[in-house]
Amino acid sequence: MNISKASSRFGKAWSYGLEFLVRLNEGRLNGWSKLYLVAHFSKYLKSNKGEAYPASHDRPHDISIVASTNSQNVSTWEANWVYSLEAQR
Repeated sequence: MNISKASSRFGKAWSYGLEFLVRLNEGRLNGWSKLYLVAHFSKYLKSNKGEAYPASHDRPHDISIVASTNSQNVSTWEANWVYSLEAQR
């Protein structure tokens, strides 16, 4: 790798977010559901004329649902569902 051609970025990054979590522990059925809302921003002097823009790893919405149940301690059934969106560019 030629060090003179390597690119470095110096700037600022920040994020804002909310997370909501609901748990269920009722008898043989257990689980939780989570909603995650977040925004990541980056600001570099040499990119986008110095204006802030959404970070490349931004995933603003994430929904997770996990459920498990056992049948009289013989078997356990589990399910996991995740839905995630990427930021629009």
